[in-house]
Amino acid sequence: SVFSSLGLRQMKVDAVLLRYLVPHYVKDVYGTPEANACAGVCNAIDDVMLNAEQRCVDPEVISDDEYYDAEKDEIVTPFLLVQQFLFNDDGDQNVMERISFS
Repeated sequence: SVFSSLGLRQMKVDAVLLRYLVPHYVKDVYGTPEANACAGVCNAIDDVMLNAEQRCVDPEVISDDEYYDAEKDEIVTPFLLVQQFLFNDDGDQNVMERISFS
C-alpha cells in the first residue's frame, strides 16, 4: 500500500503524539538493563515513519514538516498540532486527563 501526502502528514502528527505519550504509559521497568523500554517503542515509531516515507507517492512532502493551514491562515508543524490538541489556551493538560486510561 502507498501513502498520499495527506496520509504521510497525518502519520507525522500521530508519531509526535505517540512519542509524547510513550513515557507516560511505558515504564522502564518493562525493559531489560541492556534495552530501555521507552527507547524500544520510540525506535519502532521511527521504523514505521521510515516505511511510511518510503511508501509515499509524493516524495516532495517527505522532508516538509511545515504545513499551511488555509482555515487559520498560518503555518503549522506536527509538534504544534499535538500541542494544540493536548493543551488548552491556559496551558492546562485537560485533554491528557480525558485520554488517560488509568
